[in-house]
Amino acid sequence: MALSILSRPSDLSRKRKSFSIFMLKIYIMQSLSFSFTHEEIDISYHINKVNDTSCGGVSMFLGTVRDNFQGRSVLYLDYTAYEKMARKEVEKIMQEVVVEWPKVKHVSIEHRLGQVKIGKASVIIVCSSSDRQSCQQAVSYIIEGLKSRVTIWKKEFGEDWAEWKANLEWNPASFLKN
Repeated sequence: MALSILSRPSDLSRKRKSFSIFMLKIYIMQSLSFSFTHEEIDISYHINKVNDTSCGGVSMFLGTVRDNFQGRSVLYLDYTAYEKMARKEVEKIMQEVVVEWPKVKHVSIEHRLGQVKIGKASVIIVCSSSDRQSCQQAVSYIIEGLKSRVTIWKKEFGEDWAEWKANLEWNPASFLKN
């Protein structure tokens, strides 16, 4: 979180209040989790991880490997990441979720690395919240953030071809803002 230089006492009190609210929201949230794995994603593990009797909604996004892309047959994908940078950016995204959707209580994210076969999960995002709208919006925000801001790349493999796929949502300029 970047702090700007304050010029008036009223700005200072506003910033302190804002910071206190931010800290309170972090305190209320129970768990934020992100990991990379070379193993298959255990969907039930992530659902159980966010399960909470005080939450009335659980939302999930599960990205899977499809067998075709733009008319070409795909056999599998291979994911790679600049892990240190990716982790930092995911932490920022989760902090943004805490601020924007204070009713979200738990977030669990896992992304595959290495070879992922057709039909297998490549990414899972699960959120729980006291209401469905907050967790649905948070899940949508997180997947868009992963695709546009996080340094994870994939290479598609066909029977007689292989090609790095540019993430059309990824914007390298997003790193210049921070």
